[in-house]
Amino acid sequence: MNELRSKKFWTEAWRRHIDGYLRARPRCGYWIETFFSKSLTFLEIASGSCRDSLYLAQRGFNILACDFELEALKLVNDRFFNSNLPLFSANAFCLPFMDRSFDVTFSNGFWVCYSDDRDLYSLIREQVRITRRYVVSFVHNGENQGLVAHFRSLSSYDSLYNIRFFKRREVLDIVSSSGILYKNVYFRKFGGKMDCLYSGVVNNVPNPLSSFAQLLVPRLYNFQPWEETERIVCIIELY
Repeated sequence: MNELRSKKFWTEAWRRHIDGYLRARPRCGYWIETFFSKSLTFLEIASGSCRDSLYLAQRGFNILACDFELEALKLVNDRFFNSNLPLFSANAFCLPFMDRSFDVTFSNGFWVCYSDDRDLYSLIREQVRITRRYVVSFVHNGENQGLVAHFRSLSSYDSLYNIRFFKRREVLDIVSSSGILYKNVYFRKFGGKMDCLYSGVVNNVPNPLSSFAQLLVPRLYNFQPWEETERIVCIIELY
């Protein structure tokens, strides 16, 4: 798992995978758009392909994106040079922003790169430093044993899938042990069987809901059992 912290690893990984990431739906972007007001300011940390931030910027959100991997940012900038999304090269442990610069900061699949909780404490504290209202982290759900087994199988071919999974109790313990002050912590569900509604055809039957899926699916995740949910969304509400 340590190689997931290496710039060299991510330079090579993004060259291999960025096309696939950009072809995929910006599901995290849909989720953010559903549950947060466009009047707020946003920063995506460890943005990688910037798929979700590009979507949110296109939708009129006031958002910036940052990543430590220059190759990924260059690939994104070359392909989307007309985008109004500002891109920054930044180390998530020492972000180049003033205290309380953004209403909402979020990362998607970033924590899963760190096996040592002490690294996560540092990441959380730095993210809280630059945030006014909500710190949001999407992490892979360790309560979904089928997903854990699937990633374990994939990791034998590509170490990109050799990630850490989390259970809700574990996430709460990490947040509580980080030393930050917060008003509340919420968990929400993200990803799973409801994603089939994004398709125009479900079980060989035309899907009349596909045109509304961006509005519906993020809400319908709540009706899934945790054992069938792809990721845990941890929302830290600050004072």
